[in-house]
Formats: sequence, structure tokens, C-alpha cells
Amino acid sequence: MILDLILFFIFTQLIYFSIIGYGNIIFTEKQDANLYIFISFLFGFILLNIIGFILYYLNINNQYVNVVVFVIGIIFFIKKNLDKKYTDYIFYNLIFFSGIIISKLHEDWPYHFAYIDQVARFTPVIGIGNVDDIAILSASFISYFQKIFFLPYFNFKLILIPIYLIYLNLIIYLIKELRVEKKIVGFIFLLITSLLLIKINRVSEFGYDYPFNFFLLSLVILFFKNNFSLKKNNLPSTIIYLIIFVYSVAVKVTALFFLPILISIIIFEKKNIEFGSIKLITFLGFFLISIFFLDNFFKSGCILYFVKQSCFTNLVDWSTDYYRIENHARHVELWAKGFYIQNIQKDPSIYLENLNWFNNWLDNHFFYKVFEFLIIPIIFLISYFFFKKNKIININYNCIILFIGSVISVIFWFLQIPQLRFASAILIFLFCTVVLIFNLKISLKKNIISIILIILFIIYNGKNLNRILKEFKRDDAYNFINFPFPPAKRIRLEDRQIKFSLYKNKEIKDHKWLKIISNNN
Repeated sequence: MILDLILFFIFTQLIYFSIIGYGNIIFTEKQDANLYIFISFLFGFILLNIIGFILYYLNINNQYVNVVVFVIGIIFFIKKNLDKKYTDYIFYNLIFFSGIIISKLHEDWPYHFAYIDQVARFTPVIGIGNVDDIAILSASFISYFQKIFFLPYFNFKLILIPIYLIYLNLIIYLIKELRVEKKIVGFIFLLITSLLLIKINRVSEFGYDYPFNFFLLSLVILFFKNNFSLKKNNLPSTIIYLIIFVYSVAVKVTALFFLPILISIIIFEKKNIEFGSIKLITFLGFFLISIFFLDNFFKSGCILYFVKQSCFTNLVDWSTDYYRIENHARHVELWAKGFYIQNIQKDPSIYLENLNWFNNWLDNHFFYKVFEFLIIPIIFLISYFFFKKNKIININYNCIILFIGSVISVIFWFLQIPQLRFASAILIFLFCTVVLIFNLKISLKKNIISIILIILFIIYNGKNLNRILKEFKRDDAYNFINFPFPPAKRIRLEDRQIKFSLYKNKEIKDHKWLKIISNNN
């Protein structure tokens, strides 16, 4: 048990460095060491995700190839970072490692793991939208990255590492920046850190909705650093924002709600996009977009499966019956607005009309999830105004555009699928724009920051250690018998032709190295 725990930690750390190593190929700006590692991780993660996609459709599913992929990344990391010490990154991983030790997985795990298992072990399938479970179309793009975590000895035991590392990379950068940011950016970073460590503190609750929010938060943090920090940088920010946004949409299409905020950020910065001066980053961006379109096309016969007009219904025989996609979207909206937890209105159409769902949503989700999430930023703002000696407020009108963008994003989210998991980054940005508009005059003291961080560390680990002890005592399927790895029953392997059963009137056609699921003509 102890040996497994040590191995788990070591592999987590090595994979973190491997991801950074791949990112070092794309991002070479070393002027700011913290920023260099932070962005290198993001680009490395995206690059490895693309590599996983390519390996799947080339039908390369050898576990030892996956090992080689990570070893290459470590070699790049060592080569690019010989002049630096990274013991503090190991220390922070140790501090937050309790968050990845889980026995109970997220409610969406079954269909996500089904797709991960498909891309990791089975022959590639074109037209997978034609399987019985239409939810597979919304399986996360990260699945191709997690495919690489099907490793010798461990099999799928390390499968949650990439999800955890997105979170860890974000937390480490925020904490390291709090050493130097003492003004308004420091206040915002401390607010975000507090929210992450108190409200989102274990991998089991991440699912595949929080990871895209973590990427969007990374975009937000880069924006604040680039525009409001006393220490300026010369990042090619617009193209970086676009790459992160496109990847977030690839991970989960609900990231599209962030688009109004992205537009407001680009308008605020008023920068021209200079593609020629950042060729590798630009190439990554265009390659990512191409892969994203291909992924949609291979799965559904559509360039964007959620846009009916982009479907080649009569041109490719694996195109998905679009009414199934529309029915699934309607089911998700009904679920998000609480239709299935009430008995008052039986007609789904009437329930969705004229905000008939609002009161039910308010009672069962807003006060239970959203309001609890908003308490922390509200406390931050109240505390500031309570202790502020000068009560005069100087409005920063330049930031109004950011507030408008965030409000539009919130409205889109609220009217479509108002679940917190789809909008945490949007709500955080909304509160941060309020801080910017009020133009708060802040000077954080180093000892105050240290005390708050220590309290946050204690809360984070206290909650996780208490949860782990309770999971050892459970007598159901979530008993921690596979410590420190995810429950074996939820990651078991099956031997079948493909991972899924087919939808009616569909058939599998075998080709040289792949299978196509199409209409049974």
C-alpha cells in the first residue's frame, strides 16, 4: 500500500515534468520563470492530447509506446531546464496530492471511461455517434490524452493524473505569483486560489466539466497578469487566448458560453494578432483546430456535431441521425433546469417555457450549489469595503466592456444549462471584473498572504484526509480497497469487438485498421 502510494506520487511528478517538456518545444520565452512553466504545461498538455488522437486513429495502442511518449517529454524537460531547480514544484505536489486519492468517482464517469477504454485498447471506430449511447458524442477530447495513461503494470490506475495536473498547475502558478503580486492582481489571485482550494478540492468532483473551466481560468489569469500586473510581459496574448479557448471547447462544448468574455478581452487589449512572429504557437493553434474538426467529423459526420448545418448527412454513410443529437441536447437542458427532480409539471415543453423552471432551479440548485460558490468572493468584497479607510470609489470605466462580456456569458449559461459545473470560470471572471471596475486600492502584506495560504492548505487537506478515512470505512462499492488508485470495479477491462452496443439499424464494417459504424443498407 505504501509502496503503491510512493509510486503513484513519483509517476505523477514525472508526468508533470514530461508535459512541461513537450510544452517547452512550443513556448520558449523564459523571461518570467513562473509564466514559462505555466504556459509550457498548457501547451504540452494540448500537444500530448493531439498525439493521443493521432495514435488512436493510426491504431497504435501499445502500452510501451505510451511509456516512450512520456520518456521523450522528460528528456525534453531535462534538456530545456538544466539551469533551474524545481524542488518547490515537488513540494506543492506533495501538499495537494491528497486531492487525487479517491475511491468514489464522478457521476459521469461510466460513459467517459467507456470512451477512454475504446481509444486506449480497441480498433479505431469511425461513426461512433451511431452507438446506442448518444452521450458518447460529448465524451471529452481529453480521452485521447488519457489513452496514453494505459501503461504496463498500472493499466488504467493512473488515468486521473492529467485531470489532477491541470488543477495542480493552476494552483502552483497562483501561489507562486502571490509572492510578487501584492496589488489588485494579488487580490484577484488570492480570491481564485481560495475558491479552488475550498470549493473544488478533489478530483472525484471534477468530472470533465471542471477541467475545461481550469483551462479557461488559466486564460483569465494570463489576461490579468498581462494587463493589470505591475510587472508587464510581451506575450503574444491573443493567439494564446484563442488556443486555450479552442481547446476548452474541444474538451467540452459548453466552453462556448465563455465566448462573449473572450471577445471582450480581445477588444480590451486592442492587440493585433501577429502570426508570423510566433510560428510554432500559430502552428499549434491551426493544428488543434484541424484535429478538433476531424474528431467531430470522424465521430458524427459533422464538422461540428452540435451545428446541424455542418453535417454531411448524404455524403458519408456514418453520419449520426441528427434527431438523436437534438433529443440528447434537450435531455441535458431538462436535467440542468431540474425537470427530473420535480412532479409538478409533466410536460417538458411547458416546463421549459417562460422560465417555468426557475423556482424549482432556484430551490434545488442555486441555493445548494451556486450561492455556496459565490459566498467566498462576496466575503472578499465585503471584507475589503469594511476595512477600507477611504470609502470613496473611483470607477474604472475601461473595464466596463469586461463586465458586459461576463454578464452576456452568464445570461447564455443561465438560459441554456444553468449548472455550476458549466460556468465556474465565467462566474469567477464576473466577480473579478467587479473588483477591476471598483478600482480597488489594495496592498496585500506578505504575512497576511502567508497566513491565508496556510489556512487554505489546512482546509484543503483536512477535507480530503477526512474523506479518505470515511472511504476506508464504507461498506458499499466505493470502499477504498484499491488504495491509492481509483476503484478497480470502475476501471475494469472488457474484451469485445468494440466497447459499445450499436443503435438500431446500424452495422459495423471492417476495414484494414479501423471500423466504420454506418446505416444497415
